[in-house]
Order: sequence, then C-alpha cells, then structure tokens
Amino acid sequence: MQQLNKRQYKIIDFLSEKKFASNSEITAFLGNELSRFTILRDVGFLLEKNIIKKQGKGRAVKYGLSSINSILSHIDPVEYFKKGPDERNVRFDSFNQNIFDWLPDIFLKQEKEELNVNNNKYIKRVKKMDEVLFKKEIERITIELSWKSSQIEGNTYTLIDTEMLIKKRIEAEGHNKEEAIMIMNHKNAIDYIFNNKNEFKKLDLF
Repeated sequence: MQQLNKRQYKIIDFLSEKKFASNSEITAFLGNELSRFTILRDVGFLLEKNIIKKQGKGRAVKYGLSSINSILSHIDPVEYFKKGPDERNVRFDSFNQNIFDWLPDIFLKQEKEELNVNNNKYIKRVKKMDEVLFKKEIERITIELSWKSSQIEGNTYTLIDTEMLIKKRIEAEGHNKEEAIMIMNHKNAIDYIFNNKNEFKKLDLF
C-alpha cells in the first residue's frame, strides 16, 4: 500500500462500508470545510494508484474500492490496533469459502522465495530457543488462534475467557457449553498440527 494521507485513508474506509459513493457523498463524509479541489485531488490520487475505481459517467459517477480480492483490501493497521481484540470488527460472519479461490495468486514468485528464506531462518532460531520459552509461545499462539477462529464462527467468548478455559479449564459464566467445546476443539486441532508437523510436511502443505 502506498503512503497515504489521513483523508485518503478515510475515503477508503468510507468506501469499504458504503461500497460506492459519489463526490458529494465523499465530500459530506469528510466535512464541507474541505475544498472541492482537495477532495478531487485525493480521489484522483487513489484512482491513479488503482486503489479505487469509478463507475458511471458525468454526474452519475461513483467511486468504489478497486480490489476484487477481499484478502488484499485496505486496512489501516494503526486504527485497527487502537481497538482491543474484542472491539475489532469481524469482516465475515462465518468462514469465507472464497479464500481458496484467492490464495493461489496472493504471492508473487519473488515473495514466495523470500518467505522460504525467512521460514528457514525461523526454523533455525526455534531450534536454538529455550524449551520453556518455546512452550509459552506455542501456548500463546494456541489461545489466540482458538479464540479468533471460534469468534469467526460466532463464539462469544472473550480472549480472556478463552485463556482461562484453555489454561485452567474454567468455563466462562453466561455462555453455552457448546462454545467451550468449540474452543477446545480448535485447541486440540492446533495441538495435533504442532505434534504431527512432520506428517503434514509430507503433504506439501508448508
């Protein structure tokens, strides 16, 4: 993503929610104190960088995000991480099956080569890592993945609830038993992958 100013980030966020919007709608959203020229310049820059696209002609022109791949759609990391894990908006209410159609072309050849190099460096560093520290990192990853995966499927456990369930087997009050089972199923699946990583490598998944 190219370096953008705050107004341009706001335009992208607005179009992400609105889908398509006219110049007047964008102007109203940003605030009428901004000059028309300033807004047109921002919109023109986003068009030039192929971040947004326009639809229609003349006064009927509207703008929307150009990416057809939701994985590659814009997100402002600074604004995203200002919110706590439980306050962040979930993009999809359930697992998005379209991800499998998008994955094959998500990385360029050069990017794949760089990933392989960095992955090999990671493996070497992990082998030298203190065993106690390594287990703590695996536990942290397991808790966060179990929580986020369950949340995507509609689970209402918080991250703290999930940590208490996995580490101390304490179920959160006011939640269905099925939610605890779902989280533990995710946890068990992640444990299985870590414990059988050599078998998964044979399937050429990594």
